[in-house]
Order: sequence, then structure tokens, then C-alpha cells
Amino acid sequence: MALSENGHIAETGNKMHHEERIVIVGGGFGGLCFAAALHKVGLKAVVLEQSDKLRPEGTTIALWKNGMRILELFGLADQFRSMYLNVPGFEHLNQYGRRLAILDFSHCEGGPHEMRCVERMVLLEAIAGQVPQGTIRLYSRVTNIKKSETSPNVTNLELQDGSTYSAKVVVGFDGVNSIVGSWLGLEKPKSIGQLGVRGMAEFHNGYNFPKLFRTFYGRTVRIGIIPMTATKVYWFVVWNDSSEVCGDASHPTAPFLGQGGSMAFEDAIILARKLHQALKSKESQISKVSESERIHQALLDFHRERHGRTYALTHKAYMIGLSTIADTAIKCFIRDWFFIPRAVGRGNYMEPTLFDVGNLPIDEEESHN
Repeated sequence: MALSENGHIAETGNKMHHEERIVIVGGGFGGLCFAAALHKVGLKAVVLEQSDKLRPEGTTIALWKNGMRILELFGLADQFRSMYLNVPGFEHLNQYGRRLAILDFSHCEGGPHEMRCVERMVLLEAIAGQVPQGTIRLYSRVTNIKKSETSPNVTNLELQDGSTYSAKVVVGFDGVNSIVGSWLGLEKPKSIGQLGVRGMAEFHNGYNFPKLFRTFYGRTVRIGIIPMTATKVYWFVVWNDSSEVCGDASHPTAPFLGQGGSMAFEDAIILARKLHQALKSKESQISKVSESERIHQALLDFHRERHGRTYALTHKAYMIGLSTIADTAIKCFIRDWFFIPRAVGRGNYMEPTLFDVGNLPIDEEESHN
């Protein structure tokens, strides 16, 4: 399915002014999932994507049990279960192939567990198919954001092509170099001192190595392979260097827990639920509180609810990444025989996957149609 042909993409190149209730900056996983969740609860939004097409960063993304739960909300989980392998466990080895630790997910509490490595473009197309025609606006690079001088509860966005948008709610899912984050005064993510490359290998005749998430540790380097299908394998190499971490606009996360994508999905569902409560629920219709105040409170509630989890996982991912790249023989020895056997446990990797984001509220107007 080509996104330009599926009826869900609207391109805007004219210099016009658009008035919207909710504007989402960034057409990646989080932005599209948020738009789809809003649509499901009866709220309209537009997604401003700067590229000429939807373009995922990287080749693959890991979806654990908490991420698969969110696909279930959109009726997509079974499609991806049929396409991609469920990886049953971890195996960690040193540079000579000697096992340092192994974790069988079936022995962990809270099962059955899921860990699937899926192709980013396939996932992006599937989520894009959940939003109405005209939601996604391509060629829409936001260059400036400012509060309206005439309407204090409205935010104005200026685009590179000269067109403008006004919105009561602006949400940034625009990545690590977020213009929305910069406008809000958020600090740019700092380097963790490591550089990585990743890709996908295809074996047309299949492969014969174990269908486990396997990581090999050497001096200053870490190499990993994750089976995706019977013929496709995701691989990555990480080594000491100086580079910027990749992640979400509000909580950039090092990739060592594989939770960055799932956390963006969680943000989307929870924020959609908060805005539904503020704008569409029965309580909101009879509330004497103004709409702008209800929106403000919804955003504050979202921040309070999400801060603890996102901070904890971001910090944990950073510490794991910092501790598994060793540059001397003694550090390698400590890492291999003391840190990894203890760190690769059920608590560090499996506990975050047990998070249940919950359901989306039913749009009462749609339910009566």
C-alpha cells in the first residue's frame, strides 16, 4: 500500500490560514497514533508532517507486550502477530561466544509475553490507515510557533510555505529536534557518548541461528541480532563515540530497553483520553469551567501521570547503555561476570512491558449513529 494512494494523505502547498481545534506536529508513530486515538474518541485533528511522504526513522522497531496492547485498540495486533515472530527470550554472550546470561520470557511473571521486531514502514502505514482522509498534511514544515496576540488561548503556527494554522491544542510528536519542545523551552537531549548503526538483513533461504534476541559484548562495542520473520533479521552495532541519542520529543530515550516506540504509543492513548475527558465527556458538556481551562488541566494531568514512568525508563535505559560498553579489560571482566548476569533480569526488562495503558472511551455520538 502506497501512502500517496490510500486516500489518507492531504497535501497542502497553498498559502492559506487554517483554524483547527487540535494540531499535531510530526507524522511519526506517536503523532499518527495520537491522531488515530483522537479520531476513535470523536475528536478531529490534523497532523503536520514536514516531509513529502511519511518516512520512518530507521528500519525496525521493537514492540513488547505493552506496545502490542495498543495495536489491539486499533484492531491491528493480530495482523502483526501473523507477520512477525514472537521472540521467546534474551541471550547475552561475550566476544568469544561464551554465554553470560539468558532470560526465557516464559519463566517471567505476567505472561504470556510478547516481543516482536517489526518493520517501521509497515507499522507506519497501518497506523496511517486508521485516520480519516485529509488528516495528514505533507510538505508542512513548521518554522515558528507563537501565542496569538488577539486570542490568548490560541496558538499560531507558521509553515515554510507561508501558510498558517491556529489551534487551541498543539502537541509535538516531532522527534528529538522538536520545534514544539524548543518553543516550550525544553532542553535539547545530551549525548550519551555512544554511536550506533542498525539495519535489516534478509536471508532468502532462511537462517539457522537461534530465534532469540542475542547480544555480543566486546571491548568498546556491542552487537545485537533479533529475528523478525523466518527470513529477516534486525541487527545493530553500538560503540563508544560522541553522538546524540534518538527518541521522543518530550522524553528522548536511549534504545537499550526497546521501549521508545511503545512509550510514544502510550503517550498518544493517555493524552487522547485526557482530551476526551476535557472536551467530549458528559461532564465537560455541563461544566462551568471554560474550555481553555479544561484543556490546560488535561495537559497538566497528562504530565503528572506520565512523568514518573517516562523518567524511570529513560534513566534505566541510560544506565544500561552506560554500563554495557566497557573500554578496558578489567571493565569488560566486571561487566561480563558481575553486571550482565544481574542486570539482565526480569525486573529490568520485563517489568516495563507489563504496563497496561487501558482502553479508549467510546465516542457517544458515534455509538448512536
